[in-house]
Amino acid sequence: SEALLRALFEAPLGAAPTTEAERAAHTLLAELRQRVPEAAGEAFAWQLYELWEANDAPSKQKWLLHALAHFGGDATVARLTPLIRKWPGESQHQRAVLGLDLLRAIGSDAALSAIAGIAQKLKYRALKQRASECLDQIACARGLSADELADRLVPECGLDAQGQRSFDYGPRQFAFVLSPELVPMARGADGKLRKAPPKPGKSDDEALAPAALSEWRAFRKQVKDALAIQVDRLEQAMVSGRRWPLADWERLLRAHPLLRHVVPSLLWAAYDEAGAPRPFRVTPGALLDAAGAPVELDEGARVGVIHALELEPAEREAWNDRWDELGLLAPFPQLDREVLAPSADELKGDSLRELAGADTSPSQLRGSLIRAGWTRGAPQDAGILCEHLKYFASADLTAIAIHEGLSVSGGDDRWTQFARLERCLFLRGLHAPGDVAWFEGEGVPLREVPALVLSEVLRDMQAIARRAAEG
Repeated sequence: SEALLRALFEAPLGAAPTTEAERAAHTLLAELRQRVPEAAGEAFAWQLYELWEANDAPSKQKWLLHALAHFGGDATVARLTPLIRKWPGESQHQRAVLGLDLLRAIGSDAALSAIAGIAQKLKYRALKQRASECLDQIACARGLSADELADRLVPECGLDAQGQRSFDYGPRQFAFVLSPELVPMARGADGKLRKAPPKPGKSDDEALAPAALSEWRAFRKQVKDALAIQVDRLEQAMVSGRRWPLADWERLLRAHPLLRHVVPSLLWAAYDEAGAPRPFRVTPGALLDAAGAPVELDEGARVGVIHALELEPAEREAWNDRWDELGLLAPFPQLDREVLAPSADELKGDSLRELAGADTSPSQLRGSLIRAGWTRGAPQDAGILCEHLKYFASADLTAIAIHEGLSVSGGDDRWTQFARLERCLFLRGLHAPGDVAWFEGEGVPLREVPALVLSEVLRDMQAIARRAAEG
């Protein structure tokens, strides 16, 4: 009706109403949400989007899309998110930004998980950065860090509390199983593992079976995408030395319907106030040490993914043997992670330089740093930034990778073939990108930087040098 369209036009997106007209519009939309069935509201909102799209998506009428925010639910999130991800590649960055605003306004866990997924894994840098900024604002409003918010946005993918899901064909069912390589698979009553449930047969229910197969296909993609993001997060948690309070770790990781499949493949540790680790592995019923004895943790314990350098060589070998015996496969290098150290000459200074200096393209350098968990610095004149940062929580050190300068827009590949990482140094404490722009000072002496931190930064620098050599 005209009143509804007027309300969509008047109601600001993601902001509190300030005028009488805006307040009246919000009141009308809120009343409609209460009275209209959710599915009907979502269908109406999506029809408006399709009409807008079919009429060449006029920017002056983009307020029609506000209906997605006011009436959208998880079904809308599932349809909208793939569009947001592809729009930048179709020269529709502003439309993608609007899509992020719509997800934020929907505000459900599924919507925020979608924003987190875009922030963590997307090839379009500008939109990825905008999603990250959006998450930072949401986290700040909730009194959480960005990592703490991300913990609460891991999708459950339709799994039950035990991490299980069944796909019903009528006379037969297929259960979700995650392989050691983290590949979603299906198991029938015969115990046979399949890459997917089979095509419906004559004896299967005509309605249930096709619907179940369709559900599986969407579910499999959702699980694969979610696991790729979460594995990256867990690896960076190990690298940075992130620790969870025991209660949060139990609830957000060990008991999470999806992450409960990943947690047992990693070696964990409880850390005391001095930072000393007590390693353990996770089984369905208990926490066990290398000898198989139960491990009891105090309520005040803090838990993290242990790094190979936090174990004595004999301990590392014992745990490696245990993993081999159990047939466990870590989702990223952990116990067998390569360990690197600076030369004796470099240890006399404050900067890592030996692996710097390799010529690579701007996009390669930028991509390598972002993939390894580095945050871009603050853009300065002409949108050029000369630093990337990485915080190591366990050491309370911020690493600063200084390079010749990269364009925030990503257009530098058009005017230069080469970019160069010059050096990497460390500052005590957590530093924001704006604090270290065009940094020219001295860092913490390398001899005072923990071996774990040095090894991980050298590992990242080595990867950059290797990609440069490969061309």
